[in-house]
Amino acid sequence: MVSRTLRHILKVGFEFESEIRLLMGQNNAKLDFAAIERQQQAQFESKLAAVDLAFARKQALDTTRRGEMYAWECVSVGTCCAALAYGALFMNRKYYIPLMAPLICYVGFRYENEHGKQLETVMNNAERLLKESPELFARPGGPITVSELERLRGQMYGST
Repeated sequence: MVSRTLRHILKVGFEFESEIRLLMGQNNAKLDFAAIERQQQAQFESKLAAVDLAFARKQALDTTRRGEMYAWECVSVGTCCAALAYGALFMNRKYYIPLMAPLICYVGFRYENEHGKQLETVMNNAERLLKESPELFARPGGPITVSELERLRGQMYGST
């Protein structure tokens, strides 16, 4: 039983190796692991680019959807404010008036997000600050190196 399983594993392993050699165009030659690694790196980079593109498309769709919803939000807030104003004026409930303030502030906030320049101003100021004084944002111990990461990983997970 054991020997039959071992023979099967060896047979499958040999067939797999020969198939790789045939696919790589190599007969009776050693595998070119550097070429395989370059190919894997290129595949990884293309997958990463595809993920970035999908994320950008999703963000664009979400931004467009929020922009389209803004008009409906304005209509609903306007309706609520009209109902509150009616209640305050004709039903003699003056405490309805302060309830309109958060609704109006929300519409103003959404308008700024959709059409305003505040976000661009903040980003430009942040970039300017980063260029003028990068030492404010530097890591206290200096930049981290790969050897330091390896040392820390060895401490945390045991030596590799």
